[in-house]
Amino acid sequence: MKENRRFYLIGQKLLAGVVIISMLVALLPSINLQADTPQPVRTDWHAGPGVYQISTSGNHTVAIQTDGSLWAWGENRDGQLGDGTTISRYNPMRIGMDYDWMYVVAGVSYGSSATYAIRTDGSLWVWGWGVPDTPSGYAFVPTRFGTDYDWVSVSLGTSAAAAAIKKDGSLWTWMWAMAPWSPYHAPTRYGEDYDWASVSTGNWGGIPSNQWPRPLRYINHRAIRADDSLWVGGRLPVAFTNIGEGNQWLSTHGNGGLGIAIDSNGGLWRINGFASNEPIRHSEDYHWLDAVAGTRAVALSDDGRLWMDVWTSTGSSVATEIMPLDFGNDWERLLAAGHTAQWQNTFAMKADGTVWAFGANRHGSLGDGTTISRQTPVLIWGQYTGPTLAAGSTSTQPGNTVRIPVSLNNNPGIAGFNITINYDNNILTPAPLNDGDIRRDLGGSVFVSNINHSNGAITAVWASSYEVEGEYLFYIYFTVNQDASISTQATITITIDELKRLNHDNVIAATRSGVISVVDGYTPPPPPPLLWGDVNQDGYVDIFDLIRLAQHISGTPGMALTGVGLQVADVFYDGAVNLSDLIHLAQYLASEDMNNPDVVLGPGSR
Repeated sequence: MKENRRFYLIGQKLLAGVVIISMLVALLPSINLQADTPQPVRTDWHAGPGVYQISTSGNHTVAIQTDGSLWAWGENRDGQLGDGTTISRYNPMRIGMDYDWMYVVAGVSYGSSATYAIRTDGSLWVWGWGVPDTPSGYAFVPTRFGTDYDWVSVSLGTSAAAAAIKKDGSLWTWMWAMAPWSPYHAPTRYGEDYDWASVSTGNWGGIPSNQWPRPLRYINHRAIRADDSLWVGGRLPVAFTNIGEGNQWLSTHGNGGLGIAIDSNGGLWRINGFASNEPIRHSEDYHWLDAVAGTRAVALSDDGRLWMDVWTSTGSSVATEIMPLDFGNDWERLLAAGHTAQWQNTFAMKADGTVWAFGANRHGSLGDGTTISRQTPVLIWGQYTGPTLAAGSTSTQPGNTVRIPVSLNNNPGIAGFNITINYDNNILTPAPLNDGDIRRDLGGSVFVSNINHSNGAITAVWASSYEVEGEYLFYIYFTVNQDASISTQATITITIDELKRLNHDNVIAATRSGVISVVDGYTPPPPPPLLWGDVNQDGYVDIFDLIRLAQHISGTPGMALTGVGLQVADVFYDGAVNLSDLIHLAQYLASEDMNNPDVVLGPGSR
């Protein structure tokens, strides 16, 4: 039997080689060895390779991932997300299928709601409300603006006031919210210099709050030139003034009337108003790495902590100091800050590459699937290894009551939190949450207060006199409505704010929703596991599967694979069935005993 097996394997190896050579000869005319391998279409934000850039108006947010894909979420009343609709989105949504986006910016929410972006070929695109060269000022999908291919950055502020820099270092400004015949309606070159390095545009500044409508000539532009000098401009026609002389400036940002800047020594400065107001030292320290500004300024210090400025009124004057945010000390980069009438929102990246957001979320602009504003950061992208708050999942029949555990894995020891439980009240009816449900038997002092039930939400405050460790926190109970349809699913979203330790330090935690699936009385057995490579579905993986796969790839009439056969043919597991799968299957069959750990079919093959 061993001899027969050996000869069988030798025969398979020889036949595999013949099939490979024959297929290569047949397919060579149609193979373009110079062509780039097309990237698979991906619509899952969380499956992306990383976050390259984020910009937020406060009400809507846009982002580019490191593979060049474009994403958007938040308010979409004017089509500013670019998905062709006016439907607001609470989770990141892929815009188009291209992978060539280089830079994107969301406009400040007062007076316009436009979005601008630049592709890798240097072309400029715009959508939303405040789109030049359109009769209505609207575009609901990315629309080409102009014909140039040399744009490198663009900034957008109030009333679609924009400033942009070209590859040659020239600076250009324009504004949509003017009459179509206005000389400021199209990109206009500022000066004759070629040394502009960066520009940031915000909203009105230096104008009394009771002056309305705001004069359009007061728009904040802040820019840095190649010699590291700092400039501000605001009036129309735009005129820039050099401020902060004697310092070398590294960066400036301002998405509202407030501007923030960092000098080469690590000093942090405020820029108020629009004209020649000199920078004001924001802190006596010299340890600042990054800063963004919306309604307020948020800064990153060299010890990995985040800080936010605090306004305090004294008589008729307003003074500002900057205070640390108790969000840990592992932050690496500030990505964006938005400016809204409600409050600002902020996006930041940790040292592990995960992206987090906090602040206003009235229109879903944080991208966490809710419209709940966050006092502490919530995970937006990345594989987080720290504490994760999770609601359990289960399946049950209509009319049944189920118990859902709420847990916190990687729990560092907590002493209190405010919790919100959102559920689908079309499918679920919560059992009245009481002290016993949320207290758990800890043998110590645990206090539960302010338990409230409203339409689709439960809120409560949980506190302990000591730090509770372990994964399990408490249970919640739901009854599936009797008329719930079979195969429907009800999502349970858990939100915790002010998750603290006994010393009042904040604990940052990711969240994971639970799902209650409605089933009938019969639970079908799970399908058998897939046998990768069994292309002809005879229960074996052998040379006949290789031949069948070759027939499919070569387009042999009547031999196209379908169903499970087509699914298990993707042995290289790259989302497509092609020559790579044929070669990989041949290598597997040619291995000495077809159990070589270095040759794996299906998942784990790459």
